[in-house]
Amino acid sequence: MSVVDIHNCRQIIKRRVVEANLVFETPVAFASGDTDEMSDMPLLVDALEGKPLLTGTTLAGALRSYLRSIEKGTRSATAGALENKLFGREKKDDQGSQSDEGIELLCQNRQEKEDDQGSQSLIIVEDAIGEQGEISYRDGVRINRKSKTADDQGLYNREVWEMGTTFPIRLELLIPQDEQEDALKNALETIVYGLQSGEIALGARKTRGYGQIQLKDLRQKEWDLTQKTELLEWIKTGSKPLTIENSTPWKATLPLSDNRQILKLEATFD
Repeated sequence: MSVVDIHNCRQIIKRRVVEANLVFETPVAFASGDTDEMSDMPLLVDALEGKPLLTGTTLAGALRSYLRSIEKGTRSATAGALENKLFGREKKDDQGSQSDEGIELLCQNRQEKEDDQGSQSLIIVEDAIGEQGEISYRDGVRINRKSKTADDQGLYNREVWEMGTTFPIRLELLIPQDEQEDALKNALETIVYGLQSGEIALGARKTRGYGQIQLKDLRQKEWDLTQKTELLEWIKTGSKPLTIENSTPWKATLPLSDNRQILKLEATFD
């Protein structure tokens, strides 16, 4: 039986929770990967209630991609320092490729983390169950990649959630002792700004206008776990949804230098 040195565990000294309602202004499609009698591409739904489901991994992937584009530039294949710090990085094997074992150790010394053991994510992105979701269908035609023409019998349809579908999202930032607190908070504020400004789109067909969002009722709260009263408050209420009474309204800004190269075209059609 292995012995874990608790002194090498990361000591969480603060927790910061951000909640908001994510409202889709255009149709959005989160495909389940299956097929059924009604659609070739049915939507992903909560297994218990059949409501719209936005998985934490889907949202986290979009947030991570946005942070990378701000930090390293559009379509960068290289992760930035803040991206790795906030979302973690996977363990590498001796050849530098991803290990099948992943990150196995919960507690390990910092030098190992920085070398080849990877690091854990410091942000928790929860699954969200949606409301006001109405399903409609969109037709499409599969294109043959070689001929660039429509495939024979390539007509298909997909389910989409109509505009107005709303997901209550929750992000939780863990701030360990001896970490760069300001850097972590800047990374968090950057990804929230991406949602708030509408620069992050979700789901399929984003380049065709799907998945455009608006963030409403943005609120936050932070607990200093080194203070007894706040620690006890976190234990008692930390997992409950934030309310206007027990949280602070927030409007995020972009604290980082934007390294993207963006071309904007404006046109007026008569």
